[in-house]
Amino acid sequence: MAIEKMKLVNIVGPLGLFDQVVRGSLVDSGFAPESVLDFVGSGGGLLPFTLRNPNGALLSRSENLLDKLNIEPEYRPFPEEGFGETEMTGYFDDLTRRYQAIVDQKEGCRRPLEEDEQILGQLDHIMDVKANLDDLFDLHYAKLRVGRIPRDIYVNYVRYVEQNPDIFFFTTGESGDYVYGMYITPAAAEGKSDALFSSLHFERIHISDQVHGSPDEAKKRLEEEMEEYKKKMEEADRQMQALRDSEQDRLLTYYSMLKYDKDTYDLRRYAAHTNDTFYLCGWIPQQDLPAFEKRFSPFQDSVYVLEEPPTAAVAPPTKLKNRGPIRFFEQFVEMYGLPAYNEADPTSLLALSYTLFFGVMFGDVGQGAVLILAGLLAWRFLKLSLGKIIAVVGCSSVVFGFVYGSVFGNEDLLPGFKVFENVDNTNKILLCSVAMGLLFISIAMIYNIYNGIRQKDLGKALFSQNGVAGFIFYWAVIVGVLCTLLTNIKLLSPVYIALLILLPLLLIFAQKPLGALVARRKDWMPKEKGGFIVENFFELFEILLSFVSNTVSFVRIGAFALNHVGMMMVVFALMDSVGTIGSPIVFVIGNVFVMCLEGLIVGIQVLRLEFYELFGRFYSGTGVPYQPFTVHFRREKKS
Repeated sequence: MAIEKMKLVNIVGPLGLFDQVVRGSLVDSGFAPESVLDFVGSGGGLLPFTLRNPNGALLSRSENLLDKLNIEPEYRPFPEEGFGETEMTGYFDDLTRRYQAIVDQKEGCRRPLEEDEQILGQLDHIMDVKANLDDLFDLHYAKLRVGRIPRDIYVNYVRYVEQNPDIFFFTTGESGDYVYGMYITPAAAEGKSDALFSSLHFERIHISDQVHGSPDEAKKRLEEEMEEYKKKMEEADRQMQALRDSEQDRLLTYYSMLKYDKDTYDLRRYAAHTNDTFYLCGWIPQQDLPAFEKRFSPFQDSVYVLEEPPTAAVAPPTKLKNRGPIRFFEQFVEMYGLPAYNEADPTSLLALSYTLFFGVMFGDVGQGAVLILAGLLAWRFLKLSLGKIIAVVGCSSVVFGFVYGSVFGNEDLLPGFKVFENVDNTNKILLCSVAMGLLFISIAMIYNIYNGIRQKDLGKALFSQNGVAGFIFYWAVIVGVLCTLLTNIKLLSPVYIALLILLPLLLIFAQKPLGALVARRKDWMPKEKGGFIVENFFELFEILLSFVSNTVSFVRIGAFALNHVGMMMVVFALMDSVGTIGSPIVFVIGNVFVMCLEGLIVGIQVLRLEFYELFGRFYSGTGVPYQPFTVHFRREKKS
């Protein structure tokens, strides 16, 4: 139930001091702005501020240059008076020209380098040719073609080529499924020879006009040329690094000033003004209010901070306030939705129940210790916040591992509660699971009653299936049935049934009109009484089913505990089947498999129990996150 108390404050001052107040007192103050016009509407003579930032284009240019130079945006100090637009524009123009000159130099080498690499690829298939290629390609009475033929076609049909008096074909190499070669044919027979080779799926390779001399000479010349291009590109890279190093601080200084200017300027979208006065409103954590008010001391007697009670127009934002390992589980709560400001924070309940359920379902000393280590490593080196939760539930696994006497699935090393030792133990673990379900469903109902009282919704607190009426009905049925089955006490008497079972059901059936009645609404009686009775009858039937299904759903806790032991029994059976040499390998692989597969499944199943069986009874998750006004200079990384 740890939600930070919020205070609504109004800030009023001379219009000419708006920027000074924002930059001097509001940045990083914990102030979470709300739109003034959302509170007071468009009346009262209030006008919105102009939102077009005059320096927006310069900020975009600075960010673009940071991207091009591969510089990570971060803060650099800048003078309070800032920099002139002309100065920054001239600098960005000059830096862009210097950057583009280096890029053009590198691009001028990259393209011919790629062309040379392609030409070398062409030459690789004719390196056996020792003749001058210029002489071969400049023949007047004969034509030369270079290319490749699929190997299977060459083997089966080369005799047709060899028998043709107009064609002289010789191979220059083989690679993969192709035979490379060239053929010479008289100019008069060029068309006929090309048609023959086309039918043999001959793929022609066009040798570049830049190739001169023999293939060896051409290759050597190209390699020398490529080496020169690579040196020039390396020099361009050095120039780019030098440019980056020399201009990084200045560029980041301009960027920081422009980013600060942009973010503080954007606060105008929350503010409003008259001809001579500005108005701002927003939320401050109650404990930070004294320090917040002190920030306005430089504007004493001109700017006023006025505290107001929360209004129904805009709900206060939610800031969770949990300590220790409990705060690790806030990420699960945020997955479902933050609690509303007037709603109980379920993080403590989730942390307790999730840790308990996981330990019962996955109790093993050795595997729990591995989970602790894996969670800490994931948190420390991979920066995964989920690693903290894994480490916490790993501790629970270790504790219940001692309860079960299980170490990496071995139940002979420690004493403990062996779930498969006899049928009674199996039944006990399943009954304990249902008992945990009864307990935590009851706690969820208590949360719902608390929320109803806090939200001043007595109908929800008293008459709903998760309110006082539902709580009495639920436990009256449970206690009555248990006393009847396990003791000689005949608790299910007509009076007991009428007062503790039927009456709460009747209240649940009529919860809507009764809720409207206690809220003193005049229209509390349903207009369509027949439709009301039919609709609520089926709804009541669904409620009764939900009580049963939600309670029985907790049997999965014991079922997964049994499943965990069963999987480890399979691992040990496999170890016995492979003998002493292979058993250590099976032991390691089996434990890794169980930890990864079952650990993941148990984690998801426990979260399902939390969201569906518990949260669904009391929690809406409609809260608005507390987002204080802060200038972020670093770019947020996408996950």
